[in-house]
Amino acid sequence: MKEKGGHIVIVSALAGLLGVFGWSSYSASKFAQVGFSECLRPDLARYNIAISVFLPGRGTNSTERPLTRHIAPESKALAKMSSKIMKALSPEKAAEILLEGVEKKKFLILAGNMSKISYFAYRNLPGLSRKILDMTVMRLGR
Repeated sequence: MKEKGGHIVIVSALAGLLGVFGWSSYSASKFAQVGFSECLRPDLARYNIAISVFLPGRGTNSTERPLTRHIAPESKALAKMSSKIMKALSPEKAAEILLEGVEKKKFLILAGNMSKISYFAYRNLPGLSRKILDMTVMRLGR
């Protein structure tokens, strides 16, 4: 790739930009992917190698799996509530968004409007976003 250039895509999650209640280990690993990509981006740019991080807001697979078996009930309740707001993308739509982002050489490729709104709110109104999340978690804990 150093000789011909190219494009590397890291598939992460919106949890790599926003801390997610009840998913500390998962979020930390996703934050690490985003941070690693941030470091690679300028290192590889001199070789004409682009980096993109794909951040699907909510995956297409909502089935029970080892990752979700051991999370707190409150976190599952929060995930269920957010699934009513943030609908899962079809694999086809996710691929379409990903390819469009790669074509435009976007660094962060956010999938879906709610992902974009969540990211924008959290980055531009962090205090308000955290307050809303904290109030929601407190309500779920009662």
